[in-house]
Amino acid sequence: MWRALKIAWRIAWGIIELAVVLYVLGTIKDRSTGIVVSVLGLIYATIRVLSLNLGHAFVLLGHGLEQRFYDLERHLDPQTQRSAPDPAFGRFYTDASINWAFIALVYLICLLNVFSRL
Repeated sequence: MWRALKIAWRIAWGIIELAVVLYVLGTIKDRSTGIVVSVLGLIYATIRVLSLNLGHAFVLLGHGLEQRFYDLERHLDPQTQRSAPDPAFGRFYTDASINWAFIALVYLICLLNVFSRL
């Protein structure tokens, strides 16, 4: 239940974020101000993508270290059975996919706004 609530919250937050971006870019009438705000939106989305990619790198690092520790433990004791994989790995991809989708939409909106004002 909490997992579904968290996913629903991520989707709702992404929709709110998109609504704010659309509202702000829609109310700007000046050409140069619209371009500057759109470029700032692109910078914001780039920073968010970089943070998500850094989180992805850490998840992969943790998964790789878990595998290496298992290999080491198996060399010390051949009877060792591998424990169940951590479900956080799959949860990360679900959360990140939702975030990546909304960030991609922010990118597209900002790019469309920049090129329509040039």
